[in-house]
Amino acid sequence: MRSVLQEPTNKQMSKLISVALGSILLLGCDSGVKGAGNSGGPPPPPTCDYEEIEFNDTPDSANFVNILPVLGAGNHICGDLFSWGQGIEGDIDTFYFFLNPNLGQETIYFNFVVETEFPVIPVVNLYRTIYNNTGEPTEDYEVLGIFYGDPTSLVVLDFPLEYEDLVSNDVFLELTAASPYPVGTFDYKIDYWNF
Repeated sequence: MRSVLQEPTNKQMSKLISVALGSILLLGCDSGVKGAGNSGGPPPPPTCDYEEIEFNDTPDSANFVNILPVLGAGNHICGDLFSWGQGIEGDIDTFYFFLNPNLGQETIYFNFVVETEFPVIPVVNLYRTIYNNTGEPTEDYEVLGIFYGDPTSLVVLDFPLEYEDLVSNDVFLELTAASPYPVGTFDYKIDYWNF
Protein backbone atom coordinates (compact mmCIF):
# COMPACT_ATOMS: atom_id res chain seq x y z
CA MET A 1 0.00 0.00 0.00
CA ARG A 2 1.34 3.36 -0.97
CA SER A 3 0.62 6.48 1.07
CA VAL A 4 0.63 9.87 -0.41
CA LEU A 5 1.40 12.90 1.76
CA GLN A 6 -0.23 16.06 0.72
CA GLU A 7 1.08 19.50 1.50
CA PRO A 8 -1.23 21.62 3.64
CA THR A 9 -3.20 24.30 1.92
CA ASN A 10 -2.64 28.00 2.65
CA LYS A 11 -5.79 28.05 4.74
CA GLN A 12 -4.60 25.07 6.82
CA MET A 13 -1.13 26.67 7.27
CA SER A 14 -2.67 29.94 8.45
CA LYS A 15 -4.78 28.12 11.01
CA LEU A 16 -1.77 26.09 12.23
CA ILE A 17 0.38 29.23 12.61
CA SER A 18 -2.34 31.15 14.47
CA VAL A 19 -2.87 28.22 16.90
CA ALA A 20 0.90 27.96 17.50
CA LEU A 21 1.27 31.72 18.06
CA GLY A 22 -1.74 31.77 20.37
CA SER A 23 -0.22 28.96 22.44
CA ILE A 24 3.09 30.79 22.70
CA LEU A 25 1.39 34.02 23.75
CA LEU A 26 -0.68 32.25 26.38
CA LEU A 27 2.39 30.61 27.86
CA GLY A 28 4.14 33.97 28.13
CA CYS A 29 1.26 35.89 29.73
CA ASP A 30 1.08 36.69 33.42
CA SER A 31 -2.35 36.47 34.94
CA GLY A 32 -1.55 39.33 37.32
CA VAL A 33 -2.76 37.29 40.28
CA LYS A 34 -0.14 36.68 42.95
CA GLY A 35 0.47 33.03 43.56
CA ALA A 36 -0.94 32.06 40.18
CA GLY A 37 2.26 30.13 39.48
CA ASN A 38 3.03 31.96 36.25
CA SER A 39 5.31 34.81 37.34
CA GLY A 40 7.32 34.93 34.14
CA GLY A 41 10.65 34.00 35.72
CA PRO A 42 12.46 32.18 38.48
CA PRO A 43 11.73 33.15 42.09
CA PRO A 44 14.05 35.77 43.59
CA PRO A 45 17.06 34.39 45.46
CA PRO A 46 16.88 34.35 49.25
CA THR A 47 18.29 37.48 50.85
CA CYS A 48 20.03 35.61 53.69
CA ASP A 49 21.92 32.35 53.89
CA TYR A 50 22.18 32.49 57.67
CA GLU A 51 19.88 34.14 60.21
CA GLU A 52 21.37 35.22 63.53
CA ILE A 53 20.25 33.24 66.58
CA GLU A 54 20.25 34.98 69.97
CA PHE A 55 22.06 34.77 72.39
CA ASN A 56 25.38 35.17 70.65
CA ASP A 57 27.08 37.95 72.61
CA THR A 58 30.42 36.19 73.23
CA PRO A 59 32.77 33.81 71.38
CA ASP A 60 31.55 31.03 73.71
CA SER A 61 27.96 31.55 72.49
CA ALA A 62 28.82 32.47 68.89
CA ASN A 63 26.69 31.23 66.00
CA PHE A 64 28.65 28.84 63.77
CA VAL A 65 28.24 30.12 60.21
CA ASN A 66 30.61 28.44 57.77
CA ILE A 67 33.97 26.89 56.94
CA LEU A 68 36.40 29.27 55.23
CA PRO A 69 37.44 29.74 52.50
CA VAL A 70 34.25 30.21 50.49
CA LEU A 71 34.30 31.16 46.83
CA GLY A 72 32.67 34.35 45.59
CA ALA A 73 30.27 36.82 47.12
CA GLY A 74 26.69 36.00 47.96
CA ASN A 75 27.10 34.53 51.44
CA HIS A 76 24.81 36.59 53.67
CA ILE A 77 24.29 36.73 57.42
CA CYS A 78 21.23 38.66 58.60
CA GLY A 79 20.31 39.80 62.07
CA ASP A 80 19.49 42.78 64.20
CA LEU A 81 21.21 44.95 66.78
CA PHE A 82 19.18 46.48 69.56
CA SER A 83 19.93 49.41 71.83
CA TRP A 84 18.53 50.43 75.19
CA GLY A 85 19.70 54.01 74.78
CA GLN A 86 22.65 56.27 75.46
CA GLY A 87 25.05 55.20 78.19
CA ILE A 88 23.94 51.55 78.10
CA GLU A 89 25.97 49.03 76.12
CA GLY A 90 24.15 47.85 73.00
CA ASP A 91 23.75 44.42 71.47
CA ILE A 92 26.76 42.33 70.41
CA ASP A 93 26.41 39.57 67.81
CA THR A 94 29.23 37.04 67.40
CA PHE A 95 29.71 34.60 64.52
CA TYR A 96 32.17 31.71 64.29
CA PHE A 97 34.03 30.48 61.20
CA PHE A 98 36.32 27.44 61.06
CA LEU A 99 39.37 27.74 58.79
CA ASN A 100 40.14 24.89 56.39
CA PRO A 101 42.39 26.18 53.60
CA ASN A 102 43.85 24.18 50.73
CA LEU A 103 46.89 22.05 51.50
CA GLY A 104 49.95 24.28 51.85
CA GLN A 105 47.92 27.50 52.08
CA GLU A 106 48.93 29.47 55.18
CA THR A 107 46.77 32.58 54.74
CA ILE A 108 43.10 33.05 53.93
CA TYR A 109 42.09 36.54 52.79
CA PHE A 110 38.77 37.46 54.40
CA ASN A 111 36.40 40.03 52.84
CA PHE A 112 33.19 41.30 54.36
CA VAL A 113 30.68 44.12 53.93
CA VAL A 114 28.28 45.13 56.70
CA GLU A 115 25.12 47.08 55.84
CA THR A 116 22.98 48.52 58.65
CA GLU A 117 20.06 50.86 59.07
CA PHE A 118 20.67 54.56 59.69
CA PRO A 119 22.09 55.89 62.06
CA VAL A 120 23.99 52.76 63.14
CA ILE A 121 27.78 52.86 62.66
CA PRO A 122 28.90 49.21 62.50
CA VAL A 123 31.97 48.09 64.43
CA VAL A 124 33.56 44.66 63.83
CA ASN A 125 36.13 42.92 66.02
CA LEU A 126 37.88 39.83 64.66
CA TYR A 127 39.19 37.32 67.23
CA ARG A 128 40.79 33.90 67.24
CA THR A 129 41.09 31.25 69.92
CA ILE A 130 44.32 31.11 71.91
CA TYR A 131 45.60 27.56 72.52
CA ASN A 132 47.93 26.38 75.31
CA ASN A 133 51.17 24.38 74.86
CA THR A 134 49.30 21.08 74.67
CA GLY A 135 46.96 22.29 71.92
CA GLU A 136 43.92 22.76 74.16
CA PRO A 137 41.90 25.96 73.73
CA THR A 138 42.17 28.44 76.57
CA GLU A 139 39.32 30.74 77.47
CA ASP A 140 41.22 33.67 75.96
CA TYR A 141 40.98 35.17 72.50
CA GLU A 142 43.50 37.11 70.42
CA VAL A 143 42.24 40.31 68.78
CA LEU A 144 43.09 40.21 65.07
CA GLY A 145 41.55 43.53 64.09
CA ILE A 146 39.01 46.19 65.01
CA PHE A 147 37.15 48.00 62.21
CA TYR A 148 34.89 51.07 62.36
CA GLY A 149 32.50 51.86 59.53
CA ASP A 150 30.51 54.86 58.42
CA PRO A 151 26.82 55.31 59.15
CA THR A 152 25.11 52.26 57.58
CA SER A 153 28.18 50.48 56.16
CA LEU A 154 31.60 48.93 56.75
CA VAL A 155 33.82 47.38 54.07
CA VAL A 156 36.90 45.24 54.81
CA LEU A 157 38.78 43.67 51.90
CA ASP A 158 41.59 41.09 51.88
CA PHE A 159 42.15 40.92 55.63
CA PRO A 160 44.78 38.18 56.14
CA LEU A 161 43.84 35.29 58.44
CA GLU A 162 46.97 33.28 59.21
CA TYR A 163 46.35 29.55 59.41
CA GLU A 164 48.21 26.90 61.38
CA ASP A 165 46.54 23.51 61.77
CA LEU A 166 46.16 23.14 65.54
CA VAL A 167 46.70 26.67 66.85
CA SER A 168 45.23 29.13 64.32
CA ASN A 169 42.17 27.51 62.80
CA ASP A 170 39.22 29.74 63.61
CA VAL A 171 37.96 33.31 63.47
CA PHE A 172 35.16 35.06 65.35
CA LEU A 173 33.42 38.05 63.81
CA GLU A 174 31.87 40.23 66.51
CA LEU A 175 29.46 42.93 65.32
CA THR A 176 28.30 45.83 67.45
CA ALA A 177 27.63 49.52 66.87
CA ALA A 178 29.47 52.68 67.81
CA SER A 179 27.66 54.39 70.65
CA PRO A 180 25.44 56.30 71.03
CA TYR A 181 22.62 55.19 68.82
CA PRO A 182 18.93 55.57 69.61
CA VAL A 183 16.71 53.09 71.42
CA GLY A 184 15.39 50.49 69.01
CA THR A 185 16.15 47.47 66.85
CA PHE A 186 18.21 47.89 63.68
CA ASP A 187 18.53 45.24 60.94
CA TYR A 188 21.87 44.39 59.35
CA LYS A 189 23.30 42.16 56.64
CA ILE A 190 26.87 40.86 56.38
CA ASP A 191 28.15 39.66 53.01
CA TYR A 192 31.40 37.65 53.26
CA TRP A 193 33.72 35.88 50.84
CA ASN A 194 37.35 34.88 50.31
CA PHE A 195 38.10 35.06 46.58
